[in-house]
Amino acid sequence: MNACELGSLVRSWWAGFEVLPSIFLNCRNFQRAAVFLVHQIVLCVQPLIDSLLPPNVFQPSMGVPSYTDFPASRYPATRTFAAVTPVEKLIPTVYLIDDDEKSRNGIRELFENFSIPSVPFDSASRFFSLIEKEPFGCLVVEQTLTDLSGMDFFRRIQSLGWSLPTIIVTRQGAVKDCAEAFGAGIFGYHEKPLEHDPFLATVRSGLDLSQKRLELAAHRVASQKKLDNLTQREKEVLEMLIEGHSMKNIAAMFGTSFQAVARHRQRILDKLGVEGDVALTRWVLHHRYGADSNN
Repeated sequence: MNACELGSLVRSWWAGFEVLPSIFLNCRNFQRAAVFLVHQIVLCVQPLIDSLLPPNVFQPSMGVPSYTDFPASRYPATRTFAAVTPVEKLIPTVYLIDDDEKSRNGIRELFENFSIPSVPFDSASRFFSLIEKEPFGCLVVEQTLTDLSGMDFFRRIQSLGWSLPTIIVTRQGAVKDCAEAFGAGIFGYHEKPLEHDPFLATVRSGLDLSQKRLELAAHRVASQKKLDNLTQREKEVLEMLIEGHSMKNIAAMFGTSFQAVARHRQRILDKLGVEGDVALTRWVLHHRYGADSNN
């Protein structure tokens, strides 16, 4: 904005204020005068704001400033808006390892028809070359892979410390092989051609198990944070309570008063967010073993 434009703006702004006394004098409703005053201030300040901002900052396609509306050439990286990615919910997925293309495509199509997410691999070596960390979901592995048998595949993931539910499918099933697989900890065993309903039921059970394990792990992390907030004395009282000792016995064992133990107990209940000794015991068991006192 040059000097001429600024002078013209000020003259027009002042001309508007010349009528302000008449409004105050001739109008009983002073609200109109206040509105007029604010309007004149906005008219004066808006051009100054517009001259300091890049063009079209407040005129994106959807009417709201977007990340692409702020050119990096004008604003340094520390002043631009960072892209915010929402935390995505993990979806349990079937990892299918089968070197028979026809069989692999058929199983994958079956999963698609029932809206089950799946990722296919044509060999065990390709799976291990691409998957470095334990995935979330379950495995469906052909027993007669050319580079690694289904059972050897299962033993390898066990050696990595992975606990994915593993389902063996095979073209050459035998009772002995099935018994060996279940004895080793295989989650499911199905012969080809697959019976869709039993096979899908096993797959869904495997995915549900992975989901429950994830929720349990998250619960244990949150529970451990609560336990870490307990003092050493509160942890000692907690152990005595879940072992079934009364507060009177705990006070005698620690050489303290009943009231002191009662205060420790109440602070434990408050920090862990439970009510009563039964709920407290159930909470600790669920944290340690993933089961409540009913199991």
